[in-house]
Amino acid sequence: EVVDSENNDPITLYVKYTDTLNAQTLDDSVAPRVLPSQSLRFSDGTTTGINMVVASTTAEHPCAGKATKAYLAEGDFFVQGHFVYVEAGSAFIDKYSGTPTADLGFLVQQSIVSSAEDDSLFDNQGQLPDISAPGADRYKIKLIPTTRDQVLEEENFVFIARVVNGVITREVNSFDAYNRINSLLAQRTKEESGDYVVEDFTAIFETQDDDTFNVDVSEGIAYVDGYRLDVGATTLQVPKTTGDSALRVKLNENVPAIFGNWIYVDLDDAGSQGLGDINTFGRLQLKSADSTILGYANLRGLQSDQVGYRAYLFNIRMNRDPSTQIQYNFSTVTRLIEASTGNEIPVTSNANLKGIYGTADNNLLFPLSSVAAKPDTISNIVYTAQKFYRLTSNSSGIISMPANSVEFSQWLIAETDGPVRTDIVITSKDIEGLTPSTSYDIISYEEITAAPKTKSLQTRTIIATRPDVTSAIRPIDLGVIDGVSLESVKVRSSSSTDWDDADDITYQVDFDGGQRDNYYDLTRLYVKPGYSTPTGANVEVQVIFSHFQHSSSSGGFFCAKSYTGTAIQDIPSHTLTNGAVVKLGDSLDFRPSYATVDTFTVTPLPQNASSITVPSISYYSPRIDMLVVNATDSRGDIGFGELQVISGQAAEQPKEPIIPVGALPLFKIELGAYSHQTSDVITTKISNKRYTMKDIGKLEEGIENLYEITALSFLESNTNSLDVLDAQGLNRTKAGFIADNFNTFDYSDI
Repeated sequence: EVVDSENNDPITLYVKYTDTLNAQTLDDSVAPRVLPSQSLRFSDGTTTGINMVVASTTAEHPCAGKATKAYLAEGDFFVQGHFVYVEAGSAFIDKYSGTPTADLGFLVQQSIVSSAEDDSLFDNQGQLPDISAPGADRYKIKLIPTTRDQVLEEENFVFIARVVNGVITREVNSFDAYNRINSLLAQRTKEESGDYVVEDFTAIFETQDDDTFNVDVSEGIAYVDGYRLDVGATTLQVPKTTGDSALRVKLNENVPAIFGNWIYVDLDDAGSQGLGDINTFGRLQLKSADSTILGYANLRGLQSDQVGYRAYLFNIRMNRDPSTQIQYNFSTVTRLIEASTGNEIPVTSNANLKGIYGTADNNLLFPLSSVAAKPDTISNIVYTAQKFYRLTSNSSGIISMPANSVEFSQWLIAETDGPVRTDIVITSKDIEGLTPSTSYDIISYEEITAAPKTKSLQTRTIIATRPDVTSAIRPIDLGVIDGVSLESVKVRSSSSTDWDDADDITYQVDFDGGQRDNYYDLTRLYVKPGYSTPTGANVEVQVIFSHFQHSSSSGGFFCAKSYTGTAIQDIPSHTLTNGAVVKLGDSLDFRPSYATVDTFTVTPLPQNASSITVPSISYYSPRIDMLVVNATDSRGDIGFGELQVISGQAAEQPKEPIIPVGALPLFKIELGAYSHQTSDVITTKISNKRYTMKDIGKLEEGIENLYEITALSFLESNTNSLDVLDAQGLNRTKAGFIADNFNTFDYSDI
């Protein structure tokens, strides 16, 4: 086909290649095509009657290439309120590209055909048209195949198909023939009934991979913008809130550090000796007035307030009275005796201050302001720490403290074997006015910067012995702290028995990882009631379990960054004694670790009721998405319906995304911060109930009954408040009410 030059395009010949066997080519890797300046001949090799030479290649017009042409079958189209017949035809979408993007359709050409142009418009009742009679002019519509970009703004274009990169992505179908009628019916339905669901949809979430959820939506029927949408079962993808796009950064976050469980003590009493040892949270004996040891506790801090001196205790263990086996009451404790030195701290003698205070805050887990902290974003923290020193004054009666010392008015100082020196006023790091060359206990405060300590998950195997009958139900100490899980427990009576053949007694024991509200205790196994382990000189118990190995670095604390090699979702939680669950990855953990029966490995505690500053930290944010059904599908066809998830913005306080026009929300999807698993997703079904006339009738009946009951109650109330006086002017007692509709004389005295 030859196309004449138009719009600065050269004359173009369109051919079909039938044989390229002997064609010249510049590159064997591509199909042979004509080359610039080559002549075209007939298949017999002659040039008679033809003189065509291939033009040179230009930037706008290559010498050879592909074109895109559309062929349209004949048919009837409803245009401008009329049915128009179109003969089969064709049109170039792009003369010089095989991958065009364009809208294909018809140019609407309208004209008036008069009798002067077509004598068939005269009266043709006879053999010849009656040209003496007036002719009947006709309105004519002609549809010319073309593309939208070839149509002027003032001209009319009828859409047929959309081509994107040489592929038809949308085309009209038989449904489009009734669009006008369907649109009118949809408008009527929308104005009368609005949007609603006829057959409910269900949505079930499943994990696709680390970054995405699949949501399986069942089939259902809904009316949106008046269109009936019969939507089949669909699987959609929902991004998790585990990527960097869900992160938000907080600078200089303040984390409250509040811990309780204190009693009041008389540090200024003449019998008081020193300030204990909070560097190791040393063990105290709890003694009564008659020196009976009532129990034990550990001391983790001393502080003065407006009332007196506080002694912060934890791990309180009361003994039992040997004669009655009843546990001693803490209220009978009068003295705290330091186990390592024997120094004594008297409990307050003021009856109004007896007891343990702040028990609701008896833990050392300080929660961050948000959840789902990203582990590698916590580098260090800054806080005011309580420190203990046992130092000797110099010959001038001076003790010099570290340069980072602060909060001097809150310091406590006492001779190691004496009471608090209330006469010493501390205003700087250099404490003056002391007795020369004398040992002093000092409670001070320092501003420190601390980095997280680390934990690594390890699997360990230990062998325990059960030599005699007293071992049968005795707990098994596993020798490490921070236990995580128990793999197996096996027992054998002889070393000749292979452990693979030993008896498995895992079900007979309870695993205690040693997690406490205030410290990390040893991991132990407890024999369940009703069971006992075998005993004997050769009996061995093999225990395989996992635990977190703490780093040996001094100072520091635990946080999400501490759990090296552990995914965020696998960082454990701890259940407090009050039942509250604390996510350890979202807390600053200052709990000390068990070291010996008398001491702990300690991180300096923050000043109570102070704030810990986290210079920088990133959190994963929650997000709210909406599952909707659209009246228009992704191809632009209206009335077929399509399900879609509209994603909101991840934020600390997320908001629902805006629902576009023509969409009906079906489910509200709330993805928690770092929503790694389906349990982190909450789906709420949105009510889109349809009300039929039958439903409306029931509602009307119910409203009428409610109106009647309300009216009767109002009348009864008025009647009850009505004053009916007797002869003395006193209000008569009402025994009941009678309602009369005045249809009969049944309640009348006539």
